Amino acid sequence: MATACKTEGIPAQLLMEAALRRTVGLRCLEDNTQCIAAVNNGYSAVLRSLPRTERIALSVAHEVFIETAENALVYEETSLHRGDMFTKRLAAPAFEDAIARIGMRRMV
Repeated sequence: MATACKTEGIPAQLLMEAALRRTVGLRCLEDNTQCIAAVNNGYSAVLRSLPRTERIALSVAHEVFIETAENALVYEETSLHRGDMFTKRLAAPAFEDAIARIGMRRMV
């Protein structure tokens, strides 16, 4: 989540704001409640090594999503989450459902 927002989300948000000349919000859908809680707090003792090992600062995510009114970090059910197919191994039926959720279909 943090990497996607840093490398894609925030630059796209700034570009859209410049092009449209209005405020554009960034909405991040997350299915991990512990991740959402850590971002809401801005710190997690369990994840204290993130800045060193992954170069991710929860305080920055907290500032982007909690302290900025136009941005939102929203919980989404795992069964509806579109990013799962890119981050974890799915069984064949679940993978087929994930493909359908992102609008792809099998080419015959």
